Amino acid sequence: CLKIWKFRYKSAFGDSPIIDSLIFKGAMKSEQSFHLEQFGPEENQSLLVKLLGEIRRNKHLVEQMQKTPRFERYFKEGHENNKKNKDREELGHAINTYSIAVEVSQLDPQLEHTAASRMKLTTLIHDLGELGEGDKSYDEKQVIDEIKEGDFFLRNLKSFFPSLSSTEMESLKSIYFEIAFAKDKTKGEALYFNMIEKLGYINAALVEFENKTETIDWQWLCANILHNQGTHIARLIEEMPVAGVYLSKKKEALRRMIDWAEEHIGLVKDFNSEDLKVWREILSKLIEVLWADQEM
Repeated sequence: CLKIWKFRYKSAFGDSPIIDSLIFKGAMKSEQSFHLEQFGPEENQSLLVKLLGEIRRNKHLVEQMQKTPRFERYFKEGHENNKKNKDREELGHAINTYSIAVEVSQLDPQLEHTAASRMKLTTLIHDLGELGEGDKSYDEKQVIDEIKEGDFFLRNLKSFFPSLSSTEMESLKSIYFEIAFAKDKTKGEALYFNMIEKLGYINAALVEFENKTETIDWQWLCANILHNQGTHIARLIEEMPVAGVYLSKKKEALRRMIDWAEEHIGLVKDFNSEDLKVWREILSKLIEVLWADQEM
């Protein structure tokens, strides 16, 4: 079990992931005002509040994020602008990833409050570099793509968040390059955020699998994500138990997708018998997590 952080205190909001998600959605809709003391005195919480406000006020950034597609190679011809699943565009993806960070932070008693804030900050900015030349699929992204994304992020950071101080800008740069774009994602905060991203991939696949819309090649998308992420998820469950706790809540939906993938081996791209073996082992571990949770 990887021990990373411990809680120091709780915010005035308590531990509700629903309230935390509403904070983001409320900020985007300008439905309420937000006061720093509601998040607690810690500086990353204060920066998080400011960043939410900056995104809400920057209409050009919001529009740019909404117009930048993800999973573009899976769109069927004539349906490139259909984004029923919000993870198909960058703003929706940021919101979805933020929501995962919120939920994980509530499930993990090892996660220090400061680190939880840094995870949420990372979710909001981690893909802003993709607004330059667009998103590249997991198995297509090259080193040069990441270099371009980092350069775009640095060049446009001030225009993204014009009201932040130079100190706050430096904090965001640090979070971006030390967590989201860390060269070594096998430890510390970079590992934790990597876990959140991997859980996001699985969530996206589950949504597309459940919806089965005709606007996207959901079969290839689901099979590809299962193929690319299986060994990573298996390792994360061993190293970071909260990953198993989170996925155990989606076990039945995941089982349905694995059953479907097994029935279609050889008929859909990428997914193979080795992938199936990995995912069956993952499902068995999720059952163990459920039993352990019920015994507590």
